[in-house]
Amino acid sequence: KDSQSRRFKTAVTYQEGRKTRNSRRARAIEKGSKYGKQQQENDWQQTEYDALHKLKQAGVKVPEAYMFIDGVLLMELICTDDQEVAPRLNDIAMDAEQAIEDHYVMMVYIMRMLCIGLIHGDLSEFNVLADDYGPVVIDFPQVIDAAGNQQARVLFNRDVNNITEYYAQFAPELLETKYA
Repeated sequence: KDSQSRRFKTAVTYQEGRKTRNSRRARAIEKGSKYGKQQQENDWQQTEYDALHKLKQAGVKVPEAYMFIDGVLLMELICTDDQEVAPRLNDIAMDAEQAIEDHYVMMVYIMRMLCIGLIHGDLSEFNVLADDYGPVVIDFPQVIDAAGNQQARVLFNRDVNNITEYYAQFAPELLETKYA
């Protein structure tokens, strides 16, 4: 999504700690010039592409990112074995056993993200798809640098709690693992 259609009112929270290698671009972004705004938007979009590659290498199940060109990210369409588009977690129900199993998988994914220094920042049942083999995490333009963002702990805890609360609908005992 471009900056006009993005819903993040506090995008600056997510961008804290992101590095811009080119000093000219960094100054333009800081000044808020037209060029700076274009560069900031490009950086925002490039972040998702880069994160998808890092996450895939870390063993987090995410869509394959094929290319990013002219502000468009082309990525794998996640489908079920029946070639139906995989639903979001929000659109499905499951038994307690499946909820516990998938919750564990998601906690492993969250841990792997943190191990490579990334926090999703907006993780919920709306940003996870369910294919026939388990959860697939999507939507990473707001991903944050765990070490460079002062809100990292808050966003990490929110991600963990959102996922735990979702799965606890089907397996209430998961609420015992809720983090503060």
